[in-house]
Amino acid sequence: SNHLKLIDYYFGKGSFKSNIRNELNTFATSNKKARMWKFYFMVTGQGGYSTNKLEAFLLARSDNNFEHVYHLAREGDVEAMFLSGFAIKNGLDISDYGAGNYLIEEAVKNEFGPALHYFGIQRIRERKFNDAKYYLEKTYTAGYHTSQLQIAQLYENGWGVEKDELKSLKIYSELADRENSNAMVKLSEVFRNGTLGTEINIEISDN
Repeated sequence: SNHLKLIDYYFGKGSFKSNIRNELNTFATSNKKARMWKFYFMVTGQGGYSTNKLEAFLLARSDNNFEHVYHLAREGDVEAMFLSGFAIKNGLDISDYGAGNYLIEEAVKNEFGPALHYFGIQRIRERKFNDAKYYLEKTYTAGYHTSQLQIAQLYENGWGVEKDELKSLKIYSELADRENSNAMVKLSEVFRNGTLGTEINIEISDN
């Protein structure tokens, strides 16, 4: 569907699009899955949205949006598994918290890119860096290039891999060339401070 193609762009499949707020809002006027993606981005403060959990919860609970997507998940819809699993893990249905983990794990088993990426990020937060690298590389293999940003961080810091600043810089540069806004910000900081083996270059940093 068109909304999922937009999500693919956010996660770097085919193209990068870091701010999808206006287009997703349009899809969300008539699509319950798109509304649950809006919930995801409002909870995480990504995709051009500001973090607003209260508004996100009101959205998910209105018009049976969550219930509809949860029903689809129970019928085997992989996208719906991730969306409802994420919602449950973030407190939308505390009576069934264990189902949140199960649904996301099922989405991961089906190699749904955003679920793989989510798993990788969670493993970084848990400092399980070898697991993080595994899931982030699977995300990249599935065609979602945004995971490379976190892989670069692993090499930059030596988390679960041998520290390699040159490799990290190369990945950031490749992502910046593909107009990944996070990588562009990172490169600006690198050249402003002369890190990752570079020399301070304010001209490059400002560009």
